[in-house]
Amino acid sequence: MEAEPHSEPGTVPTASAATTTEPMPGVPRWKGLLASPWVTVAVALVTVLVIAVGGYFWFQNNRHDEQVDAGQEASAAAERALPFVLSYDYRQLPADRSRAVRYLSPQYQKEYTATFDKLIASTDGRPGPAKQTSAVVKATVRSVGVVDSESDVAKVIVFIDQATTKDGGTPKFSLNRLTVSMVRSGNSWLVDNINSY
Repeated sequence: MEAEPHSEPGTVPTASAATTTEPMPGVPRWKGLLASPWVTVAVALVTVLVIAVGGYFWFQNNRHDEQVDAGQEASAAAERALPFVLSYDYRQLPADRSRAVRYLSPQYQKEYTATFDKLIASTDGRPGPAKQTSAVVKATVRSVGVVDSESDVAKVIVFIDQATTKDGGTPKFSLNRLTVSMVRSGNSWLVDNINSY
């Protein structure tokens, strides 16, 4: 039976090879750290965080670009539509109405048509005010600005002149300020509501 090794008095036992924290000879210390599972988890979390933050900012930037594009498209569509929607000639009221509704959403067509029909004829069957006064109204858009926009809806502010002639007299001009709601329909934009203020 061999005697157990013992330390000389005043000496400290050395750590065994299994418990040493010294790196293996010839292996850099940083390579040993990379083998740690905690480092792997930390790197994975940082990678996920970077991807998430990058994706968020990309989405916000892309969404902003879509909103800007939508606003520009909607304001251009409003500028094209409103001269037809807000103009009429007592000699061709049904044709003017038919032309105007092409620029309106299905929902707004109903409200617009009901109002326009009152210009043509009153409820008791007599000619409406447009025919009674031989009214001709010509609308001209002066400026358009975007108030708010999303990818499929927008609100624009429109300054529009209307020249109204009655009974062949001198035209009277009025400058109107309107808020116009626009909705996307396929590849085009339609007027969904008009409010003056």
